[in-house]
Amino acid sequence: MLDQFFRRRRVRRRIQRNLLAEALTALADHLGRRGHPEVVLQSYMQAAEHFGYWLRRKGFAAADVNAGTVRTFLVRHLPHCHCPPPHPRAIPLVRAALHQLVLVVHARDPAPQELSLTPLDAITGGFDAHLRTTCGLAVATRRAYGHHVRELLVARYGAGPIDLAALTLADVTAFVAARGARLAPASANAITLAVRSFLRYLRLQGIGDARWVAAVPRAAQWSLATLPRVLTDAELSAFLAAFDRATATGRRGYALALCFTELAMRVGEVARLALEDIDWRAGVLTLAPGKTRRASQLPLPASVAAALADYLQHGRPTTTSRVIFVHHRAPRGQPLGPSGMREDVRRAYRRAGLDARLTGTHVLRHTAATRMLRAGVSLKEIADVLGHRSLDTSAIYAKVDRSALTEVALPWPEGQP
Repeated sequence: MLDQFFRRRRVRRRIQRNLLAEALTALADHLGRRGHPEVVLQSYMQAAEHFGYWLRRKGFAAADVNAGTVRTFLVRHLPHCHCPPPHPRAIPLVRAALHQLVLVVHARDPAPQELSLTPLDAITGGFDAHLRTTCGLAVATRRAYGHHVRELLVARYGAGPIDLAALTLADVTAFVAARGARLAPASANAITLAVRSFLRYLRLQGIGDARWVAAVPRAAQWSLATLPRVLTDAELSAFLAAFDRATATGRRGYALALCFTELAMRVGEVARLALEDIDWRAGVLTLAPGKTRRASQLPLPASVAAALADYLQHGRPTTTSRVIFVHHRAPRGQPLGPSGMREDVRRAYRRAGLDARLTGTHVLRHTAATRMLRAGVSLKEIADVLGHRSLDTSAIYAKVDRSALTEVALPWPEGQP
């Protein structure tokens, strides 16, 4: 594998003399399989070489490649480095390269050492397991809850020992109030939900008081009090036109954008979409259980089917993955996650001149629901498409149908005889 990317014998010899020679050879193979361009692979290898050179100078062994030594190298050595070239100095590039090196080293270790968990990690890990097995929450929700709970414990205990029995209601309410004061009501209430869930978890452990859950403050937020942001017809046309369908990534972006704007799918649902989920003959799309924890089916419009077929036939890289939307660069052929899809949408917003007020994908879901309502689709049918269990959740879209609201609005009573 080294011969494929490093044609000069002296470079290959230099790599083979490095403290991490075996790991570097495995790293080159790993990066090649991931589909990294040759110039990127060589930069990553130079960064890993530099790290191996530093390890030897500091008296470390090859077995000492871990997150701790990488952090020390990045923070203490790299900003003040005077090592002989060649090696990249850009910290983001070096961090990415060493992240891949750590993955390779741990994968090659036949008996990997167990990482020692801090008390904070143990508590949040137990809470996450409870959210997964008992509550059945999605990965993104569990991650957000864990983040807020970790902040709560750090705010209360700092770097000292964590005694959960010493946690008081005053500690909890002070944390929620302080964090919520800087946030919009919806974001503040997300912290409240996470903390209340954690307090319920502690009650299962015999810690705290059941009455604390209701005492955690919640920001005032009235149902149907706000309007969902939606794209106008002109903005939607500009957004869809921002994808260059002459390119493979443009075909991918256009197809996934139609999943948002025509089918009102959530970003997680689009990311999980697999080849077997599409029944081309029946024109039906099956969504795997996600946020709603139940499978559902959607009609497949001709425009969406055509965009998906165009991407699959003329844009999608060769891959063994069954997921429809995949990476076109390293890791080439691997499933494209929600963050990659959001980035595709954000780039299209910028090209369409909409990035000043739009950032995420949910506005496209709102736009799809609003367009359905304007086309005469009932709220019940919209709720079914969106996966809402309650009509009240979908009722918000009735407020943005201005033409329908105009028809039912009564004239203001002026002077009556």
